[in-house]
Amino acid sequence: MMRTKLLSGILTAGLLTMSLTALGGVSQAASTHKGPWVIAQSNSYYGNGARIQMKKEIEAEAATPTYKKEVKQLIINNAGNNVSAQVAAIDNMIAEHVNAILVDAASPTGLNNVIAQAHQHGIVVVSYDNLVTSPYAYKVNEPMNVYGADGIKWLVAQLHGKGNIVVLRGVAGTTDDALEWASVQKVVKAHPGIHILNVSYANWDEATAQSIMQNLLSTYHNIDGVYTEGGEAYGVIQAYLHAHRKFVPVVGSDTNGTALMARKYAKQGLKVFQVSSDLWRSAKAFQVAMSILEGKKVPKYIQLPVITWATAEAITKALPSEPASFYLNVDDPKDGVTLTPSQVLSQP
Repeated sequence: MMRTKLLSGILTAGLLTMSLTALGGVSQAASTHKGPWVIAQSNSYYGNGARIQMKKEIEAEAATPTYKKEVKQLIINNAGNNVSAQVAAIDNMIAEHVNAILVDAASPTGLNNVIAQAHQHGIVVVSYDNLVTSPYAYKVNEPMNVYGADGIKWLVAQLHGKGNIVVLRGVAGTTDDALEWASVQKVVKAHPGIHILNVSYANWDEATAQSIMQNLLSTYHNIDGVYTEGGEAYGVIQAYLHAHRKFVPVVGSDTNGTALMARKYAKQGLKVFQVSSDLWRSAKAFQVAMSILEGKKVPKYIQLPVITWATAEAITKALPSEPASFYLNVDDPKDGVTLTPSQVLSQP
């Protein structure tokens, strides 16, 4: 029977009470040890719906018939978006001899030393979402340069190459945000008729985005379009509704809230473009770790597809009975993840 332990802040050595099996210096790809395994998730940040859902995706995948008997314990840790706290948490996971660590990093380089230590102890490390640069970590993610480019190109096309936009970025210092922002800048630079009025960090969070957008609408009266990351688009649309302002084209991720807004307000002129966050990447990272522990050969980098849709398709994808914060694209059977919304949402 699998047990899940949710830990907030920094792990201390005495917190993990189960008897775990050390891998010692065994090669990641050649372990002869048999499960069940102890899997840890080191998450830098739980401050938005996407991070919470990725945790649930891991829990849902671990609970499937394929893995249920192979996981002795699933440890979940939140480092509060603090690099030092995340390093300390991973240090303690190493001390407790977990078998694999799934890492959503607070910094692309700040965890590299502790990841090297985990590797030396024979612990499998899989980096997903905000990737690390360590050569000792397997990596699972979308190509964020393509992710950002697709969204901003749609917005430029909607504005026919001329207009003023505002940009709401994600969490400062993270890999995904940096790559996405770089791709946005590259496209904007190629279209001199597009002017960025303001760039703000909304932490991929709906409520934060709404607050920032309300202030921007008070400051600027010539906004022609909005580019956002993560779940921020829903908050932006809410800000427009509260300000009784005419809708402008909005780019965002695949949240149910944005799709629901498109369904409700498309006839009033709302246009959206959703780029899937592929939150099933966390479940895929879990699968990768399990495959390595089972002695299977796995590529060091697994690139996930970039999936997009505009207003008409968003309307068809909306789930009226589910939370606005829910990210719609929970699986990809082609990549071996077959979770359903109910499986994900049923997790605590």
